[in-house]
Amino acid sequence: MKKKQKIQKINMGLAEEAFKRKKALAKGYALLFKKLCNNAGLECEVVEGSSKQTLKYIGRKAGRSNHIWNVVKINKRWHLVDVTWGAGMVSEKSKKFIPHYNEAFFMTSPAYFFLHHYPKNKKWLLCDRSKEEFAILPLFHPIYLNSDIILKSPSVGLLTPSYGDTLQIQFKLQNPMNSFESSFSYAYEEDRKPAFLEVHIDEDQIILQIPTKKKKYDYLTIYRNDSPLVSFKIKLLSH
Repeated sequence: MKKKQKIQKINMGLAEEAFKRKKALAKGYALLFKKLCNNAGLECEVVEGSSKQTLKYIGRKAGRSNHIWNVVKINKRWHLVDVTWGAGMVSEKSKKFIPHYNEAFFMTSPAYFFLHHYPKNKKWLLCDRSKEEFAILPLFHPIYLNSDIILKSPSVGLLTPSYGDTLQIQFKLQNPMNSFESSFSYAYEEDRKPAFLEVHIDEDQIILQIPTKKKKYDYLTIYRNDSPLVSFKIKLLSH
């Protein structure tokens, strides 16, 4: 049996196992989705690549593949899908999979999908972005994709303030005509609980002011309504 046929047989087995067991790793999810799409007459491909999943990935270039997702062709256009993350996420603390359906990972716009995914084959980016741009991104948590706000600044994940500086985080309202009612808080990596922030709104801009902590390296996470929204890596400059 040729190598390609052997791989197809193995992949078919993984897809069937995912269907029967109702659980799988990313590869099983993606292969099952491809099989279902093909059965429905849709063109679908499995895509390998790098994903930005946890705090430690902030600043890391896309390199070794650590995740698998799909592209599906509908009405002559390719669309990006991550059925694994659409079903839930692995908790950074417990390392356990937390089921939580998130429609934002189905037919996601390439610009938003890029915030978490960089494919091994660049053609499946479906947008013009680089590995270097992917590396410097902050860590955007799943609720960001469903959000009605966009991070404006800082646009990079590694921040280098001096101790005593105040960090300014700025978001833009996508629809400033709608009423906006949200609470924001922040926490550094070792904080027991997030501290609430005073929110300043100027027309379509949301401005948050955050004090630095006296620690050489740290991670800062911004929360919206008690859910993590975006995280940064902090490296204090020496005086």
